[in-house]
Amino acid sequence: MKLQINIDDAMSVSVSRPCDACGVMVPTDEYCGDEGQYLCPDCYSRQRADRKYIHDWLIFTDGSHALDCGPIAIHKDVVDPNCIDAADCSSPDPDDHISRFGPGTSAHTLNSFADMHLDMNDVWLLVDDGFITWDGATQIFKTQGGE
Repeated sequence: MKLQINIDDAMSVSVSRPCDACGVMVPTDEYCGDEGQYLCPDCYSRQRADRKYIHDWLIFTDGSHALDCGPIAIHKDVVDPNCIDAADCSSPDPDDHISRFGPGTSAHTLNSFADMHLDMNDVWLLVDDGFITWDGATQIFKTQGGE
C-alpha cells in the first residue's frame, strides 16, 4: 500500500493513502467508506447514490431546494453526498421541463454573459445549500474533453 506523509510549516503531520476507486490521495482523517473501503468523498458519494438510486440523475422536487424553478435534476457525479437522501427519485433522462445540473450541462452558456450569470447564480446557490460539491460546480461548466 502506498502512503504519503505530509509535514506542514507548523510541523503538523498528516498521512494520506490512495482512494480504492480512483487512486487520488486522501488524508486519513478525510476518507469515507463502508466495510473496510478507503474512498475519497467523491467516490463514496457516487457509491451511496448508486446503492440508493439506479439512475444517474437525482430528482429534487420543488421546495426541497433553494431554486425557484420547480423540480431539478442533479447528476450523481456532482451531487453533494450529504443531500443524497433528500432526492425524491432518480431518472435516466429527466423530462425537458426539469433544470439539469451535471457535467457539461451549462458549458454552452460560456458564450453568453447573461446566460452564464444566471447559471452561475443557480449553481453557487446549490453549492451554498449543500446540493452540489465545489468540484462538481466546476464540472457543470466544462465542455466535453475538459476545455
